[in-house]
Amino acid sequence: MLDPRVRTALIEYQQGRRDLESAAWLLAQVRRETGRLELYPSASSSPAERALLARFAQLVTEDGGAGAGGGAAVV
Repeated sequence: MLDPRVRTALIEYQQGRRDLESAAWLLAQVRRETGRLELYPSASSSPAERALLARFAQLVTEDGGAGAGGGAAVV
């Protein structure tokens, strides 16, 4: 099951209530706490959504990839 903070971060980012950095940081925090979260763009992902996923991936890499595993979602 997807952590509800992931959905909240994505929705708030899409609505402009959360900036790219804070949304990506929250997603990375969920990954650190749960030990799992993988996000992939869908064919219909906007450039802004792709930028968010790229920043999330960068934070995960900076964390050393901690928490690799299930919990995949398509944005």
